[in-house]
Amino acid sequence: MKKTLLCILFASACLLHSESLLKTIFKDSFPLTFRAKSSLESGKMDIDYTPVATPIDSTFNPQTKDYNTFTCGVELFSRIWILDLGAGVNFQVPTSSGDFGDFYFVPVYFMSNIHFYEFKNIDFYGIYHQGITFQKGSYPYNTGKMEEGTYFGLGVGAIVFSDISIELMFKNYSADNSGFAHKILDSKGKETGKTDYYNLKTTYQTYSISFGINNLFNDLLEHLY
Repeated sequence: MKKTLLCILFASACLLHSESLLKTIFKDSFPLTFRAKSSLESGKMDIDYTPVATPIDSTFNPQTKDYNTFTCGVELFSRIWILDLGAGVNFQVPTSSGDFGDFYFVPVYFMSNIHFYEFKNIDFYGIYHQGITFQKGSYPYNTGKMEEGTYFGLGVGAIVFSDISIELMFKNYSADNSGFAHKILDSKGKETGKTDYYNLKTTYQTYSISFGINNLFNDLLEHLY
């Protein structure tokens, strides 16, 4: 019994030591970086729609329009050789679309940056984002719930002054909305009690410039990681 207990204690001590050693090795080799960033985006919103049944109101015709939006987000990643691998999330400030209400997207994505050139302490890198996005807004962008879609982004960036990032990107957001209810109004703008139903596919393609700050909360990460 004593030998068994000693073996268990010895094995536990070895596991604890190995875990501590692995954490130390991983932490020193692949330190985590926290980046806070904000972006200005400009692009086109396109809505494709198909009626579920023959529509009563033939005036429903959302058009492609240009919109400017502002986003803020965070990224958490680790540098492995010339690659930054991690994940991020962005929050779009709700944007007014005139006759069609407000909308915003919230993408959650995997990120990969490849550092390809350094010149006078300026570190250049390519950017790839891939993930999902949630869409929210008023007429005609939802039926009262977040709509899941896809998101991807491509671009280039540079790190200056050690911790300041500047990025130029192309981004594509898309989301489906099945069974959207279009309430029909009369000439005075009052509801008639009649409704048309549509399947919507919203695509929002933008070009953006973003500014970020690296290592903003790395002291906190030191205690968590």
